[in-house]
Amino acid sequence: MMGVDDPAAAPPKVATEAGPEAATIEEGVSKNFDEDEEVARNLDWRRQITVRGVLVGIVVGFAMTIISLKLSLTTGVIPSLNICAGLLGFIGIRTGTRVLGRWLSDKYEFTKQENTVVQTLAVAQYSTAFILGFGSYYIAMDKNSWIATGSIESQASQVAEITYGNTIPFALLICFTGIFTLNALRKNFVVDLNLTYPSGTATAVMINGFFADNGRLAHQQFATFGRWFCVGFFKDFFDWFFQGDGSCGLATWPTFGMKAYDWSWSFDWSINYIGVGMLCGHSVNYSMMVGAIIGWGIMWPIFEGKAGDWYPEDAGSNLNGLLGYKVFLAIALIVGDGIYNIIKMAIISYQTYREHQQNKNKVHIEYANEADEMEMRMRHRVFMSDSFPHWVTWGGYIVCLVLGCICIPFLYEGTHWFVLLVAYLMIPFFAPANAYICGLTDWDMSSTFGKLAIFVFAIWSYTYDPNTGILAGLATCGVVLAGTSQAAVLMQDYKTGFITRSSPKAMFFAQLLGTFVGCFLSPAAFFIFYNAFDVGDPDGPYPAPYGEIYRAMAILGTEGFGALPTHCPAIMLGFFLAAWVMNLTRDLAPRFMSESKAQILQNIIPIPGVMSIPFYISASLAIDMCLGSLVNFIWKRYYTETFSDFYIAVASGLIAGDGLWSLPSAILALAGVSSPICMSFSKTAA
Repeated sequence: MMGVDDPAAAPPKVATEAGPEAATIEEGVSKNFDEDEEVARNLDWRRQITVRGVLVGIVVGFAMTIISLKLSLTTGVIPSLNICAGLLGFIGIRTGTRVLGRWLSDKYEFTKQENTVVQTLAVAQYSTAFILGFGSYYIAMDKNSWIATGSIESQASQVAEITYGNTIPFALLICFTGIFTLNALRKNFVVDLNLTYPSGTATAVMINGFFADNGRLAHQQFATFGRWFCVGFFKDFFDWFFQGDGSCGLATWPTFGMKAYDWSWSFDWSINYIGVGMLCGHSVNYSMMVGAIIGWGIMWPIFEGKAGDWYPEDAGSNLNGLLGYKVFLAIALIVGDGIYNIIKMAIISYQTYREHQQNKNKVHIEYANEADEMEMRMRHRVFMSDSFPHWVTWGGYIVCLVLGCICIPFLYEGTHWFVLLVAYLMIPFFAPANAYICGLTDWDMSSTFGKLAIFVFAIWSYTYDPNTGILAGLATCGVVLAGTSQAAVLMQDYKTGFITRSSPKAMFFAQLLGTFVGCFLSPAAFFIFYNAFDVGDPDGPYPAPYGEIYRAMAILGTEGFGALPTHCPAIMLGFFLAAWVMNLTRDLAPRFMSESKAQILQNIIPIPGVMSIPFYISASLAIDMCLGSLVNFIWKRYYTETFSDFYIAVASGLIAGDGLWSLPSAILALAGVSSPICMSFSKTAA
């Protein structure tokens, strides 16, 4: 790893696009403006990490954690919430200072740097909910995932008891590795390679905008957020009165008739997923609809007719029956898409790096005015001035590695120290690759690296000891996923800090603090759901569908294709190859046809990994998401001037309102209070 250069070094000659983030100094440079004084003020990290900022960051982070958990435990689709965290951080301090007065005031004025630190702390905190795998590999260790995948007796010993007491140590052992691994490379990614990090850049542009017009736009966005937050919250509150024992409610409305409802074709009134659809691109929502049509419109009705031929009629909800086709065909698409994209991104990364190396001494930056040039110079000076000793990063990584190899085997039986050692040693190789890919595409591929780790380590552990493999594969998946994901989160936030001229030390400390707090509050939030609801039950409100998928991957790694239903391996191979064909066609189309025709073809061909999501969940999710796309299309077409400023606030409000209703809903469930009315629909005799 390369260390941070000397602060006196001149800014590197890298190309940068002119855009809204280019100038944050007002037009013209005041004669009284002292650049050195401004840089020194930006480097004072104590002005940026304040008591009020930490308090607001923790509150915002906990709210984002609840939302993230709600999404991951229902569908597994989690959009980026960075911008929402930045907006809530701004409004939280501004509003809190006015309401609470001296209790939330500070001797320093509220600046965009402090806002950036609040956002960083909140993002680091809620990111722990994802990297701890509460909706994926971690819940796959639980008894419910074992039951859902068939209650195979030979796997009964490979079930972990999930408690708050053993979750905290596991969180502390895996959540910091990525931060220490990649911190020394921040200059290489953010400055030398000038990677975009779209979410980080968009968040920085928004924060700069807050302080450019005294927060007028921010207050308008928050007002919009608040209105739609109330819509989401009170819609769920209204729906609760009709849910009865949990199997009733608006979600049971047969929108397209009872026959279609039997195959999950209905609008389930989950307006939070309309919000998710608004934040996701049209291609994502379209791909989900194609997957729903192929799965719930064609394959599953046909495969159901094969009961007694391809699989036992009494297979029920286990991997030997129809569920096996749903889960393993989704895995084939996910793995095929993941491997293809790893190879693709490796090629793109190499080509981009080569081009940068060849052109770095030929680039001459032209600035629009003196203010832009000064702004960029100050960004470089601030970002390059806060250096860290090498022992901080290397020492932190080694401590995480040693403690993980020693302690994790005591938490999860069957995980061997030498297997964990290899998993930790993989992080310095995977984390830079993932951070680079994220910088180019805004795509965090940590879950793909984690899925590959499941197969590798499950097979290895099973070979060493036939009674292990599943838990070992899932636990080591967590080590790899957490390390690679947190590295990408760190670089996203460094990009935000670079554009807002925030102290790298403040960003690093906020990242550590947010992660530390998240190691305690994210499990606490998860166990609110876990204790109040039967998380992992396929028929419950929080089925955690990816838990079954991750456990099925570990089973496939230990038992091979013999664990699959009849013809499933052959169909899986077809879907794996189909994922490659679709991706190759999308990527090669511009080489063999005109730009307009290539664009049409790329819009028609779905994204394989996204297409797999409805296979196991339901077709209703695709309907919700596509409605989000429809809202965006109509809004952008007829009200273009307001769309870009407010669509994120509307979508975030819907998601947050629905997500935070989970808290009172869980409290009511823990108190044994059920809704007074059961509204449901059923077929009636003619």
